[in-house]
Amino acid sequence: MTFAISLLGASLGSISAALVVVLLLLRVRPRPQRIGLPAQPAGNPLDLFERLFKAARGRREARQPVPAAAVALWCDDLGRCLRSGSTLRDALMVSIPSTNALRAASDPLRLALDRGKSIPEAVAMAAGGSPDRHDGGTHADLAFTMIAISARLGGSNAAALDRVGASLRLRAADQQERVAHGAQARLSAHVLTVVPLAMLGMLMTTDADVRAVVTTPIGVACIGGGLLLNLTGWMWMRRVIEARR
Repeated sequence: MTFAISLLGASLGSISAALVVVLLLLRVRPRPQRIGLPAQPAGNPLDLFERLFKAARGRREARQPVPAAAVALWCDDLGRCLRSGSTLRDALMVSIPSTNALRAASDPLRLALDRGKSIPEAVAMAAGGSPDRHDGGTHADLAFTMIAISARLGGSNAAALDRVGASLRLRAADQQERVAHGAQARLSAHVLTVVPLAMLGMLMTTDADVRAVVTTPIGVACIGGGLLLNLTGWMWMRRVIEARR
């Protein structure tokens, strides 16, 4: 009986040792990896939020008007490419604007050039199929029109780009000057709008005669007419001082 118990204990010890060895081997053995499928990093909510925020900001910037300074910088970049020996087609392909709005406006042009279209045809396709659409109404339209005319007539493309860049810089300087002068007018509009309302509130709080007049139909009509004129003047001054983008 004692011999059987000893034999059973030795067997259990051997089995336990074997199981420990197998578990150690399985732990040390590297896990097989799938070939061609890179390991996916764990998703970070902050990274996902940052990507969504950047995408939304890029779409919002693409819908905004193209500033004159951005188009001038793009014309300068095109001129440097042309002076380095590149053709106008190559310069348009390799020169990518820095702003999202101008990049979105010029992407159809580069796509048409990549498909083998000529520069005037590419400008027309970027304009929605109508070569008369880029009529200089915006800053980007001025650059597109010059590019199409320069490619059609030939000549010094770099010099033409320089003149367009100089014209756009004048537009940008004029825009900044209008904004600077409009800041004082905007402050005056706010003061002329808020001060009468504040004065009316102070008089109604401190003067019983004013409160008595306000409660009459004539007082209500006067206050309503004054508020209407105040709102009309504020909207008119805002329209006058609003700078054209």
